[in-house]
Amino acid sequence: MNHSPRYHVLTQLIHWLTFFAIAAVLIAVCLREFTEDDDLRLQLLNLHRSLGVLVLVLFVIRLVVRYFYFFTHVTADLPKILRRLAGAGHIFIYSLLFFVPLVGWLYTNAAGKPVLFFGGIQLPALLHKNRALAENLGELHEVFAWVFIVVVIGHIAAALWHHFVRKDHVLRAMLPAWLNKK
Repeated sequence: MNHSPRYHVLTQLIHWLTFFAIAAVLIAVCLREFTEDDDLRLQLLNLHRSLGVLVLVLFVIRLVVRYFYFFTHVTADLPKILRRLAGAGHIFIYSLLFFVPLVGWLYTNAAGKPVLFFGGIQLPALLHKNRALAENLGELHEVFAWVFIVVVIGHIAAALWHHFVRKDHVLRAMLPAWLNKK
């Protein structure tokens, strides 16, 4: 039986739901680039937007869960520099979890389009139509997205480093119990 410190099950759930939502966001936007069917392109763009809103909703839920179930003991035995690097990395990830979808929402509004959450709920417009602003926000959204991809790859690399090089419990602390058998 594994008695290592673990993240709360809600923290794990939000972490993995966010991971799969982000993967789906990327798949939708990448598939859009490989089709010339205008209807399918629009459906994939709307799916991308809806999943982006889902990432933003999961981010808010993540903050609430973190407030109630913050568990620092998972990294308590790490050297101070690693704890600080992990903390800085998580702040950066959290910032991008907020800003990438928010800038996408602003970009969509500035382009004169509504943001529909899975086709049913129209989110309020945060900006009026402004073509020049839309261009800038579109570029910013893309830059933030690429930075986020690099940061997530770094996050995954760090988790694997903990598991295979340091051979500590950090990765196992975020895995669901059924995957966490030794």
